[in-house]
Order: sequence, then C-alpha cells, then structure tokens
Amino acid sequence: MTMAKVEDSVTLLLPHKTVWHRLIEFTRWDEWLHIPDAGTKGLGENMRCLGGEGTEMRFGLYSGGVLKQTMKVTEWDPPKRLAMALEGWNWKAIFNEREAKVTPEGRAKMVCNWGALSLAYGADVQPVSDLETKFSFQMEAEFTHPVCGPLFNLVYPLRSQMRRITSDFTARFTQSFERHRAA
Repeated sequence: MTMAKVEDSVTLLLPHKTVWHRLIEFTRWDEWLHIPDAGTKGLGENMRCLGGEGTEMRFGLYSGGVLKQTMKVTEWDPPKRLAMALEGWNWKAIFNEREAKVTPEGRAKMVCNWGALSLAYGADVQPVSDLETKFSFQMEAEFTHPVCGPLFNLVYPLRSQMRRITSDFTARFTQSFERHRAA
C-alpha cells in the first residue's frame, strides 16, 4: 500500500523554546488542525488530553461530546520533536451513528467504516539562531483495509487534502504567535 506523506515548514522569528511551548499547548490544537467535516468522517473535531506523559500521552478526538478516536504520542523529544499516531476508534459510537441513517425509502443505510485509515502527525522545531526557528509539520496517511485500502489509495485525493491540512496547520500555528503579540 502507498503511504501518502506531506510536509510544510516555516521560519519564525522566535526562540525555538517559545515555539516548542506553543506546540505542546494541546488544548489549542483545535485552532490549528482543521479537517473539514471531521466529525462526520469519524475523526472528531475537538482534541482533549486523556492523560499520560511523553510517549504515554494520549488524546481523545471528540465530536458532539462523543469520543470518536484516540491518538497516542509516538515520539517525544523536547524541545525538538513531537509525533502522534491514530491509536483506535470508538467503534460503538461510529457504528451507532451509521446504523441510525435511513434512506428516503425507509431502509437502513449501512455505511461500513472499518477503521481503515492509518494517520500520523509530526512536528519538528529546529533552532536556526537564538531568535529564529524552523518549524515543520508533517502528516502521513494511508488506507489500510486489506480489501478496500488499495483502491481507496488510488482513487481518493488523500495527498492533496493532506497538503491543505498541513499548510493550514502551519499558517494557523504561525498566526497564533501574531495574535498573542497583538493582545
């Protein structure tokens, strides 16, 4: 199967520790990581820390107050590298949502969601000088279902959507420093 990988980076006129501390403000990731219709795709639109530290840290992705999936920190190297990966889906919540859909003819419409997506985020914070930092945000995704995955990887425009998501994340993350200075 083909893993789609994209990266976006920007150089900020800020010390690298300042950039790192902003990056690990996980309650603000909702502002920066915008996936259109995330809640209806089973991804969750709000991120909350579920506990743990370092590579034991886990996050819940919620939609409408329902836990949709969890992510786990896979790399923790302060103040240089952070990476997270999709860990699991709340099958019951997703299945019940899908089960509830009914066609105009009154038949139940079953949309199969087998958790067939592997998803990971990464961020690097590299000092260029004492007052300059290169910030990079990466995203990797792949449809992994044994039957449907190869077809989805060929026909679904995953890479183009990921490019937009990573550039939006980088732009919104950068703007969060500008808003902070203006306040």
